[in-house]
Amino acid sequence: MLVSRLTLHVEKTPVYGEKVVVSTWERFMKGPFFYREYEIKKENGKVLISGSGLWMLVDTEAKEILRPEKLTGGNRQQNERKSDCPVCTRLKKRDGLALLGERPVYWSDLDANGHVTNAVYGRIATDFLPEEYWGREIRDFSINFNMEVCPDETLQIFGEPTESGFFEQGVTGDNVHYICQFGF
Repeated sequence: MLVSRLTLHVEKTPVYGEKVVVSTWERFMKGPFFYREYEIKKENGKVLISGSGLWMLVDTEAKEILRPEKLTGGNRQQNERKSDCPVCTRLKKRDGLALLGERPVYWSDLDANGHVTNAVYGRIATDFLPEEYWGREIRDFSINFNMEVCPDETLQIFGEPTESGFFEQGVTGDNVHYICQFGF
C-alpha cells in the first residue's frame, strides 16, 4: 500500500503533553484508490486535525498499480463518513516557478522499498519554504506523491506564493516527484 495523495486541515495544533485520540478509517474504494480518512481529537472529542488520503495497492516487484479487488485477507470495514477537511485532489505541475534550492536524497530518507519515504517529503517541503513563512501556523496542507525518488538523485525544489499560502514541487530532470501546497 502506497499513499498517492494526502490533504490535512489543522484546526488547532496539539501541544506537548496534550492527550489526543487518533483514528483512521477506510471510506470507500474507487478506481485504483482506497479513500482513507483521519482525525486527531482532544479527549473531549473536539477535532484538532482532519485528513483525507488516497492510497494504492502496488506490486513493488513489477512496479504496477493493482486494483483494490486484488487485496485479499484481513477484516475490511468501511465507514462512509468524510472527515472535516478539503477533498483530496490532484495537484497539477506548474512551469516557471522559482528555484528554491536542491536537496540530495540521504540514506535516512529511505523506506523499506529503497525510495524516499512519504513523511520525508513533507519535511523537505517545509524546509524549503521561504523565510517569511517560517513560524506561521500551517492550516491546510496537500501533497501528491507522483513518482519515487531514489538514493542517487538530487531534488530541485521549485515554488511560488499563492493567494493564501505557498505552492511547491520537487523535480529531477523532467520528472515531478511531489507537488504540494500550504495554506496559512
